[in-house]
Amino acid sequence: MFENNESYLSTDVCPLVDELKRLKKSSSEAVDNDEEFSPFKMYMHIHRSLEDDLIKKIEKAKESTGKSLILVCGNVGDGKSHVISYLKHTRSDLLDDFIIHNDATESRSPNRDEKEELAMVLHNFSDSCIANDSDDKIIVAINLGVLSNFIDSEKGKGREFSILADYVNSNNILIDNIVGESLEQNSCFFHINFGDYHIFRLNNGTIDSPYIEEVIERIVCESDDNPFYQSYKKCSECSVDHCPVKANFEMLQNKKVVSGLINTLIETIVKDKVILSTRELLDFFYDIIVHPDFNKTKLSKLKNKLEQFIKYCLPSLMYEHEEASMLLSHLTKVDFINQRTELFDGITTRFNTTDKLTEMFESYIDVNPISNQIFSFDINALCEGSASKSKELKKLLFALFTRLCKISPKQSDFSIVNKEFNEFIADLYYSIRQDIKKLQKIYKTVEKCIYEWNGGSYGSKCINLRSDVEGYIVSTELDLEPDLSEFKSILTDEQFDKFPSYINLIFTKKKEKDKSATISIDYDLYKMLKLVENGYRPSAKDNNRYIGFLTFINRLAEFSGFDEEILIQSYIQDEEKQFNLSKDGFGYTFSEVK
Repeated sequence: MFENNESYLSTDVCPLVDELKRLKKSSSEAVDNDEEFSPFKMYMHIHRSLEDDLIKKIEKAKESTGKSLILVCGNVGDGKSHVISYLKHTRSDLLDDFIIHNDATESRSPNRDEKEELAMVLHNFSDSCIANDSDDKIIVAINLGVLSNFIDSEKGKGREFSILADYVNSNNILIDNIVGESLEQNSCFFHINFGDYHIFRLNNGTIDSPYIEEVIERIVCESDDNPFYQSYKKCSECSVDHCPVKANFEMLQNKKVVSGLINTLIETIVKDKVILSTRELLDFFYDIIVHPDFNKTKLSKLKNKLEQFIKYCLPSLMYEHEEASMLLSHLTKVDFINQRTELFDGITTRFNTTDKLTEMFESYIDVNPISNQIFSFDINALCEGSASKSKELKKLLFALFTRLCKISPKQSDFSIVNKEFNEFIADLYYSIRQDIKKLQKIYKTVEKCIYEWNGGSYGSKCINLRSDVEGYIVSTELDLEPDLSEFKSILTDEQFDKFPSYINLIFTKKKEKDKSATISIDYDLYKMLKLVENGYRPSAKDNNRYIGFLTFINRLAEFSGFDEEILIQSYIQDEEKQFNLSKDGFGYTFSEVK
């Protein structure tokens, strides 16, 4: 079905590697255009909910009278052009009336930059022409950065495209804040932001990714339509023993490994706020299957096959090549080898002192293609003695063992390492689903941290104000409560792939609902709040890092009436005293609290 011109009979050619190269960002297959949609792209196409939402926008614009502009926005490589090209070749009737501008990052003329090109394409949607009789229907695929530059340019800020700029800003297209489309009557503007759709979903309080799972399935499934699998079958004719590429490919056929891999990817995306496009995802799969130095001839001649196999296998490629891509650099932060828990410290000690390494692998790691390859070597005998070579091999095996515990564990005990992350995901899910009862715990955590962030005060409902005077703590009394007015009824949906990546909580002064402040909690802040709840006192560095939470506290302090009364504690020469500074109609009164 998919031809490959190079003969796999050549000793230097690996048909599987050659086919996998189509996944790389540098491959010609990574480029989409209107006029061509190859059989390979058709095979790799995976349906997503954003495709349905785009079709609805197109149908609505098609039915409207007069002109229509649909902005298909998103990040680089997230599939905007791919989906439009797919619809053009599968639903041509849908797009018959539309002009498609599929790459707003480039100009068609050397005499115009991209902003001038875009202004020309959108001429009939400029302020001076928007009311004319044109019936243009245009779809523009545009990166958020390009759209932001256009809106912020003189064309957007000036009078040329100010109506379009107002639409973009009122719909929060350029910020991470998902709102329903603000469509005024007779408006000619529509948009969909691919950046609002995650490649993973919240599913009943946990996370999964049918999309990533399907991408992997397209690469490894046993099908006559799968060009990768057809090349993989030729591996049986290969002269290389213990081939890491073959083993890595087979790892992605293992459902448990795929589950562990997807969880690791999502953990990285959430913790580091990684924007992962489909193009980068496909490039990642190539990177964890094929080592950058892979050479079929050299591998077949190697003597130290075990060492080389470990270095070339999937777990090592995931964590030891951070220079290869942005995603791989982020993955090093969740490398299991850096975990420090009582459970894992005990396993580490046992691994380093035992001479029965095979039993360690069998006890803690589920059967998978890589462990099977490892068992074909006598690793117990190879690691015997104190020779430097044996020590180096044992070090490599420990790194492999540790990383396999992450993606293919036999025991569920390792999930405790991610307890805090799992709690954040659950609270994020409950906030999106508007389940107030399930959010009670996180509200109590945040309320405690509001009072404890700058150090505990002598009043249970007092907020400490930051003071640069050593020996004194200045507080103001404030009784807070959660503002739950934004919550309506619990949503019936249990699965979400379009949601903000933070938890929004609102607090208000008790009995004064008109005074409220909102805090947006991402995973990083969530982790810090848990520490403060358990007694940790934030440092000056923490205050700089979490300036948003400090600003939130100061905003709440403004509700307290600290301009009318403050409480002061002094700690001078180990003598503790408390004072009250208050204001009434006669002026200020300063007194010691006995």
